[in-house]
Amino acid sequence: MVWRVGAQTGSSRRERLRAALVADVHAQAYRQIADDSLAAVSMTGIAQNLGLSPAALYRYFPSREELIRALIAESFEASASLTERTLADTAGLEPGLRLRRLLVVTRNWAVDHPIQYRIIQGILGDNRISEADAIVSPERRPFHAICLLVAELPRPEALADALPAAVQGHPGEVMLHALTIWTRLSGVISLELNGVLERMGVDADRFFEAEVDQLLPRTGTDLEPGAANP
Repeated sequence: MVWRVGAQTGSSRRERLRAALVADVHAQAYRQIADDSLAAVSMTGIAQNLGLSPAALYRYFPSREELIRALIAESFEASASLTERTLADTAGLEPGLRLRRLLVVTRNWAVDHPIQYRIIQGILGDNRISEADAIVSPERRPFHAICLLVAELPRPEALADALPAAVQGHPGEVMLHALTIWTRLSGVISLELNGVLERMGVDADRFFEAEVDQLLPRTGTDLEPGAANP
């Protein structure tokens, strides 16, 4: 029995060490991407920075391609998990409140994880992003969540004929409203991450809040002003 416990402990320790090393490799790769793009990922450079031999690193990632795919998968999964947690945490609230919270949380995550945000948005220009459906299903992504919440909001009848009756499983007016929200959200986040707002002297928190207010007029139960960081 003692031997079994020891074996399990040893295995658990190896798993922890492996997970820690994988996390370090990912962190090094993200730093390389921050300085350039996905094309900048260098297995040799990562190995040198971590004090490993290239051969040792290849035991964890058989190729540079596998490492890049792991970074893309991790980025999509992080965004999807955040979306799911936000929907779960706001269950029972009014749709407008839930949507506002989702937009705020998405923006905060993008600011805290700019490289991962750029990866999932395809800003880094990598054709592997086209394989995203195999990584995280569309139903788990922020845009789908926006569509679901928009479908529960009152909406102008004028939008009804703007798009086909059903697009990606959602009525045309829902898609149009959701696309408007999504493009405004993506635009503001991109301007912030690229330093445009800072160079213009614009307060990013207040500007983002103003954009959300225009898209989702406040109600008596809405988030209070300044609640950009729930």
